[in-house]
Amino acid sequence: MNKKTLRTAVLSALSLFLSSSFAHAQYNKNYSVPRTAEDVVACANGEYCTVSSITGFRRYDYNGNLLWERTYSNLPMHVGDYWGRLVHTDDDGIIFFTVGQYYNPMAIKIDIGGNLVWAKEYLSNSDSVNLDAGLRIDATHMENASSEGYMMVTSGHTGYVDYRDNLAPYRYRSVLNVLRIDGDGNLVWNKKYAEDISDAYSVNDLANTISYSGRDDFGNNSYYIGGLRNQNPISPTDPGGSFYFQMSIDENGNIVNDYQALTACSYPTGFDSEYDWDDNTVAVTFQFAACPQAGPGIASQIGLIKVDHSLNMTMQKFYWFPSCNEVVPHRIQKSQIDGSYLIAGQAADQGTLSQSIINFFLIKVRPDGTSLFSKRYMVAENGYANGLIVNYNPSLHDENYVMIGASGPYNSTTIGYGRILSTDHNGVVCGQWDFPLEDGNASLPTASYHYSSYDVYGQNDYNIPEIQPYVTGYHDCNFYHESGYRTIPASVAQTDAQCKVYPSVLSENENNLSVDVTLSAASNLSIVVYSIDGRKITEQQYHDVSIGKLKVSLGGLLPGNYLVNIQSDNKEIRNTTRFSKL
Repeated sequence: MNKKTLRTAVLSALSLFLSSSFAHAQYNKNYSVPRTAEDVVACANGEYCTVSSITGFRRYDYNGNLLWERTYSNLPMHVGDYWGRLVHTDDDGIIFFTVGQYYNPMAIKIDIGGNLVWAKEYLSNSDSVNLDAGLRIDATHMENASSEGYMMVTSGHTGYVDYRDNLAPYRYRSVLNVLRIDGDGNLVWNKKYAEDISDAYSVNDLANTISYSGRDDFGNNSYYIGGLRNQNPISPTDPGGSFYFQMSIDENGNIVNDYQALTACSYPTGFDSEYDWDDNTVAVTFQFAACPQAGPGIASQIGLIKVDHSLNMTMQKFYWFPSCNEVVPHRIQKSQIDGSYLIAGQAADQGTLSQSIINFFLIKVRPDGTSLFSKRYMVAENGYANGLIVNYNPSLHDENYVMIGASGPYNSTTIGYGRILSTDHNGVVCGQWDFPLEDGNASLPTASYHYSSYDVYGQNDYNIPEIQPYVTGYHDCNFYHESGYRTIPASVAQTDAQCKVYPSVLSENENNLSVDVTLSAASNLSIVVYSIDGRKITEQQYHDVSIGKLKVSLGGLLPGNYLVNIQSDNKEIRNTTRFSKL
């Protein structure tokens, strides 16, 4: 029995006493946590732990009731600056992976009762690291290892490195930094990875994710690493830019599959991965941003790919939201009931609602990428979504989905609130349906680079002194009354242009859908009908429309629920309406 199976069996046994009411523990709560809740991790007995950006650790039961709270003082600077990662330990504690002074990697172990076990900082950087927005520290529990261990990925300065000519690390503002530690926090190895680049470029590799990626045909374990690459050329003839990257290493830090670029247009963000035990692949989600392939008026899409042990893509899917502007996925998890993927993140409203209104979103898709559902949940102005867990109840063979983030003004003098939202396995808690529509024409180009690894000088770890816990009060306030909750419209117009679709129900003998439009100037109009799971049914184009009553022919349409998406080339209209056929 591998360690993954063993841990699942232990958690299942510990959870048998749970009440049947736990299967539908749905809630939406505020807690007085300054800034944002950074991460969430599932623990035993349906409990889970969170960490905030001020390094406040909390543990909750299945119903969201606070069990304990600890905030630790005297931590080195930068702790929590770059969205650290919580990992569940074999003894039902947690480890928080983050960075400390000079952005040195750091790990803090908390036991099941909230007590500090150890806190260690790992010498990796000799100076502060010039990091762009986009870095997300990540860590993973090692699988199939001989003893308990963890891997952490971040980005580091080029200090404490071997300045060999073929690596030229001085040309980097930051490089990939991966560490392996044992269950007691002792450093096993510490490596950095760099490319042999020309003098014309400055490269900033920003880590985002690390996950187990299965065994090859010879039984060797590997780990998937991904993130963002910001390339800043000195030559004016090359535009440079940003894109995603992926590579894989073995448990000793040796490169298994070389660094590969995933071109996702400009200013990408949001990149996370999850190993799929069912087919020995890694599922990866990311923001597909500002891409011509996405179509006019679509700021970004949600990308989902699957890669095998050799980083070959076995699936590419792209989803967009009809009534949202920019969407950023942050986490992907795998359902323990049906093997589907859950993707959570944030989506900005468009049109009549301010784009500073941020919604949590949660989409669920089958392993083949077919959409099962998508939901948005109102947060508040300048909110932020950050984490997701699948909380499985083995006694009832049911699961809930817990998302975290923040609501209220972000990065301002006004204190916002940490947000915890729990849904049932159908995404039900509050908010309203919103359907992701698959873009079958988008694609993700790739390119290969040759990277080398080098050991980091000063491979010692040391204990951090004088870290003391203190307990702070918390406030649980009703979401509906305290946070200005309101229902999100299914579709809104971006301007005063008008678009009306009727009837909402077509009888058995009706085959035409009526669309009335009013535009400020003549424009081409695209009308596309989708099935409820995102499959395109029909598409019709209308040219030079300003004011018109249009008929959309739907002959042969089967009974069921459908979506009609209407967009004008001048972007005055972008409307999605749901209708039914009897």
